[in-house]
Amino acid sequence: MEKAINLALSHKVKRSAGVFESSVDTVYLTTSNGVEAHDKATRVYLSIRCFAEKDASGHMVCVSRNLQHFDIDATVNKAATIATNALNPKHIISGKYDILFEHLPFANILASVGEAASIFSVEAGLSCLANRLNKGVASN
Repeated sequence: MEKAINLALSHKVKRSAGVFESSVDTVYLTTSNGVEAHDKATRVYLSIRCFAEKDASGHMVCVSRNLQHFDIDATVNKAATIATNALNPKHIISGKYDILFEHLPFANILASVGEAASIFSVEAGLSCLANRLNKGVASN
């Protein structure tokens, strides 16, 4: 984390914060048909947010099964770049625009759709998809 924070500060962001996690997990499988198996795995995870100003921040994560593919520098550089690019937003004319989402915001949208599609949410009336069977829920 110290390396990540120092790298973020070198990008002229005012502050940054993050989480680093590492784990070694063993997963066991036992079935009623007599199958027994297990798998041992490692994982490292970094989540960092950089703040260029109060309303100009950038967030990025990195996760890997091993340190060889764990790229702290690229993760911090991306978060800091998003933060500094957010410093001077431009106003645009309202209208229809094509949007290309980064993977983190799209993951949030996908998680919301997944929650809405859960049978519990639908049957409990908590979902926007409740009572929509055989009806359109999005534009073509």
